[in-house]
Amino acid sequence: MICYTLPQVTASLADLRAGSGLRVGDVMHPLGRNQQGDGGHGLFYWSNDVASLEDGAPGEVGGTIIVPSGTRSGCWKRFISGEPVINVAWFGAGISSGADDARIAAAIQSAGSQTATIFFPAGTYNIATGITLKSNLR
Repeated sequence: MICYTLPQVTASLADLRAGSGLRVGDVMHPLGRNQQGDGGHGLFYWSNDVASLEDGAPGEVGGTIIVPSGTRSGCWKRFISGEPVINVAWFGAGISSGADDARIAAAIQSAGSQTATIFFPAGTYNIATGITLKSNLR
């Protein structure tokens, strides 16, 4: 059984990438993806999983898996329970500047083969190439 700590509050997902967890069960609560209140917030727990890859668009911080810089001893994983609802804002879509195609594709890819809902919060998305959903997604 894993016992989780009370969450430590941090400003953004970049703070998770800057450091590593001290032990399994550590919990962090970034208040936003890039800045507080931008829709990318959530709870992350430290895992000793060294095999998982960061799931963000190329060159960007992930949305559900954050791999710290430097020595690899694990990763931060977003708490998701039940049938996942994956928010494209977790990946920077609609809240970061530039094209959102790769960010949305990363959100879709993070679902893998499990049944999931891809959630698009109200907002404006910069899509140039289109979006293709897999059959397991809503």
